[in-house]
Amino acid sequence: MAPDVDTFAETDLNGVFERALNVNPFLDNRVNGPSKDGADVEGIHQAAFEQLTGLATEALATKRGIGAMLWGEAGVGKSHLLARLARWSAADRATFVYLHNLQAAPDQLPRSLLRAVVAALTRGRASGYYGTPLSKLVHAGLIEAIRPNLGRHPWDYLQRAWNAFVDRLPDEHPGQAGADRHAYEVLFRFYYSAYRVRNPYADGSRREDGAVARQAVQWLSGAALEPDEARSLGLPPAVPRDEPVALADAEQIKHVLVALARLAAAGRQPFVLAFDQVDNLDTDQASALARFLEAVIDAAPNLLVVTAGVRATLFHWRQTGVIQHSSWDRLAQFEVALQRVNGTEAGALVRARLEDFFRPYEALGGLRQRRQHDEYFPLGRSWYARQLRDKTDLRPRDVISLAREAWRGEQERLRSAGVGAWLNDEPAIAVAATELSAIIEDDREPSPEVLDRVLDDRIAQLCMPQSPPAPQSGDDDDLAELLRTVLVQCRDAGHRYGVTDVERVRPVPQNARPLYDFSVVLRPTPDARPTRVGVLVIAATHATTVATALRHLTEELPLVDRFVLVTLEWIGLPLGAAGKSYLSMIQSHFGDRFQDVELSHKEYLYLDALRETAKQARSNDLEIEIAPGKGNYVGEDAVIASHHRRDRYRGSRVLRRLLGTPAVPEVETLAAISSAGQP
Repeated sequence: MAPDVDTFAETDLNGVFERALNVNPFLDNRVNGPSKDGADVEGIHQAAFEQLTGLATEALATKRGIGAMLWGEAGVGKSHLLARLARWSAADRATFVYLHNLQAAPDQLPRSLLRAVVAALTRGRASGYYGTPLSKLVHAGLIEAIRPNLGRHPWDYLQRAWNAFVDRLPDEHPGQAGADRHAYEVLFRFYYSAYRVRNPYADGSRREDGAVARQAVQWLSGAALEPDEARSLGLPPAVPRDEPVALADAEQIKHVLVALARLAAAGRQPFVLAFDQVDNLDTDQASALARFLEAVIDAAPNLLVVTAGVRATLFHWRQTGVIQHSSWDRLAQFEVALQRVNGTEAGALVRARLEDFFRPYEALGGLRQRRQHDEYFPLGRSWYARQLRDKTDLRPRDVISLAREAWRGEQERLRSAGVGAWLNDEPAIAVAATELSAIIEDDREPSPEVLDRVLDDRIAQLCMPQSPPAPQSGDDDDLAELLRTVLVQCRDAGHRYGVTDVERVRPVPQNARPLYDFSVVLRPTPDARPTRVGVLVIAATHATTVATALRHLTEELPLVDRFVLVTLEWIGLPLGAAGKSYLSMIQSHFGDRFQDVELSHKEYLYLDALRETAKQARSNDLEIEIAPGKGNYVGEDAVIASHHRRDRYRGSRVLRRLLGTPAVPEVETLAAISSAGQP
């Protein structure tokens, strides 16, 4: 028998009541990145997890690079497994970097990857680097460099020991030679600067302001430095000598990643790069990423690269040559396949979510007794027996979706019957029950109205207010690719927006920064003259980086009808004297054909939501409920058609500027429906 409701204090009852009414612990059936919290069932996919941790340990022990392909169907738990791997690593077992949704143009993907890695290792900070994972990597290298003479030493001794340590690397691993020495020199100076900011006057010298550490992070991230800044890091000058200094190409970028992996080995930790949802990449992006990772795996000691995605897409890329055979042999040296779960495992998933939900109230004796009486409360053991217990072929995502619908039914019962009946009576199975077969077998297409409503809600959820990211240099490539991808959707949506072509600008020579990012060809009517719009995105905190981009553009001003400069509101456009001069030249050349647009964080999230929903559909990862508990996947074309139908593209100010179109009343309606709040 269930415990009597009187065993609860009234205030405690109110807390349980309000939380159960307003929070559905099964609402989220996706993981978008690792977190310290979250319900996890270690027994599920445990063999796959142990295979990955074993490969990480092997990479460290054998001092080599290893590739593992983690694949399975959508919703089977790949991202959850990577989140578990991140938590395992956080206990000082590995240096783990989670990479998701890399969206730079193919030529710029290596630099974008490096920037994401360094941002993760510095925790996205603009200063205060001591104690970050990056500083800990260098500290581990210093310990190895001075061993066996451990203890306190002056910095000149540490510098000599560090140089000797770097001298030994080519003998230890033939892939580490030449250009990578510069990476080690910059890493040492980064640590010295970061340490002295945290410990001023530690060596009796003047106080350190951290400028050298910031410049080191800039260079390690692939950004350009002024010649005097490069000299402070011990870097050779560019040619000509007054040019900014940066990592020149993918080969030098590779050397930085190799150095990071080697320093992780000094700390007895494998270096793990986990790429999630790679099937969301365009084919040219996937091809470029695979080629670069092949080179990194070949060169790096102590590296595990985990590539996760939907098996059908990855295998298709292999069959069609998107991923070359040599790259596949490296990335998929070990295949880790995730299977569906059985009823026992499904029950453990549900119980884990329930335990996480009720944890704040675990001290309440009455509730504890109620949950001991029925571990599936409030869904009920009868619900579990009917829906899950005897099943043998379940996707974890479907399990969570079933529990979500059951919880919604319990919320309705709570509203109508009150908390007393809710706590004392058996769950109303008839209200909440939905058959799993209905989810799997219902092949009806959702109506346009249902699809539009669901996508409105999905976009609003993706645009939930967040703190703007810390200013961080170098997001130009990702932002440019975001804009380009959404404009390609506008092209594919039909003639309404007049977009006939969207072209990336190819860099010359290869691996260089292109003059600008892409161009859009607009033709509002078939008999109208085409208009070409050039777009340059600058997202940099460093005036040198901005000046370099603008100077590069002035050297060969593009032959376009209009030119648009896009920046980020939370970063701005830092301009030194040189940058102001270059910008003035560009503005004078284009006159009133020049526009500048500052993208707010809210609008950035909105554009990313337009892209993300279409990419989820492309990888067969977007399920739309036709009725409670009944759903089917929709394709990318259907999502783009919905964006077009709801006029979501013109809900973005920057897209309206690029397309040369005014806002429309429907957009205001959309802004009211969603919380995107577009200007």
